[in-house]
Amino acid sequence: MENQNFHIPLSSIRVFYLFIQVIWVVSVIGIGIWSVVLPIGFFGTPDKKPLFDLVTWATCFRGMFSGAIFLWVLYPLRSLTCTVNGGRPFDITNPSRIRKIAFGVFAWIPVGIIGEYLLKPARGPITWVDFAGVLWQKAVVWGFLGLAILMIAEVFDVGVRLKQDQDLTV
Repeated sequence: MENQNFHIPLSSIRVFYLFIQVIWVVSVIGIGIWSVVLPIGFFGTPDKKPLFDLVTWATCFRGMFSGAIFLWVLYPLRSLTCTVNGGRPFDITNPSRIRKIAFGVFAWIPVGIIGEYLLKPARGPITWVDFAGVLWQKAVVWGFLGLAILMIAEVFDVGVRLKQDQDLTV
């Protein structure tokens, strides 16, 4: 039996697809610019002293890590929206793409926590309230989001298997 595509009438999927494409282009350009500005700002130019102090450099460095993880999440999301926009929501590669998104969310947790504690002394001493707030926001909330995304990946995996069984049924 031929592999038929689903007709997706929602224009919101197409708008989301275009939105992801624009974010992808802007993010790649931004990472490219920061990969040039960050070393110049930290080391300076031959005739000038460094442009950034240590706190500003740490902020930019944390932004670079967060941006790299954001691209790591955005690339499979971009591919996922491409297949859904093409009428193939239960494509065989979509569950692995959704898992990559979840792993990107999990990878952001330590970057966020370490970044907060590297930058916090510049803003004042770290208190137990700060510690609990950062731990709650970064580890619990983002960890829960990552687990929810993994659950969605499993649902898509079951959907792919059901679609494969349906395609084999005559």
